[in-house]
Amino acid sequence: PPLKRCRRAVDQPGRICSSVLADPTFHISVSTDGAVPSSPPGSAEGAARLHGVFISEREADSVVSAASWVLRQQNVILRGINKNEYGMKSPPTASSIGGHIRHSLDHFQSLFTGIKENSTIEYDSRERGTDIELMPSAAESAIRELQESIDQLTEEDLKKSIKCAFMVAGDGATSEFDSNVRRELFFCTHHAIHHNAFIKVLTLEMGIEEVCPAEMGLAPSTISFMNSSDGNM
Repeated sequence: PPLKRCRRAVDQPGRICSSVLADPTFHISVSTDGAVPSSPPGSAEGAARLHGVFISEREADSVVSAASWVLRQQNVILRGINKNEYGMKSPPTASSIGGHIRHSLDHFQSLFTGIKENSTIEYDSRERGTDIELMPSAAESAIRELQESIDQLTEEDLKKSIKCAFMVAGDGATSEFDSNVRRELFFCTHHAIHHNAFIKVLTLEMGIEEVCPAEMGLAPSTISFMNSSDGNM
């Protein structure tokens, strides 16, 4: 089937076109040369792709693949928009694409800081208005570093016990609990999925929704349901 091309032509250096195929039964493969059809979901080859980006055998059937999946979605967005669009705040919510990406990446970064320093993971200790929130290039760099950290996780790393702390009240009160790296990696992933959904809404407001991967902001359970039914929510 024909491709729905991005409004920004892919002849712009460094841009990736995240066009969605006209046939929703196909995923997309994204490169600097544009989008090309890939195998239908459920096929052997299709199972080795996530949101149009190849995954390695190392990632297959693992919480690692889910984490890489949402970060790659964000990377596609970053390469499809400009700095003004990245920082533009929505009037109803006063939020921006950059704010949502920074917030979701903060969680991943907090996790890996805790792993590296063998310290309690404090998801609420984060800065606002950082370069990651304001500059797409800084966010791309942060995602690249996080992908490298995720790729280096071993099975033993994923099983490692860790402690987490959350702020549970406006007065700053926190609650600490025991967890493990695998569980927290998926928490960060699940958290990012919801922010990806907000990002999709912001692109709709700006009229640039074609930069979003087709499954942007959809939980795995939602995608599974859609694939097993007639495609309706």
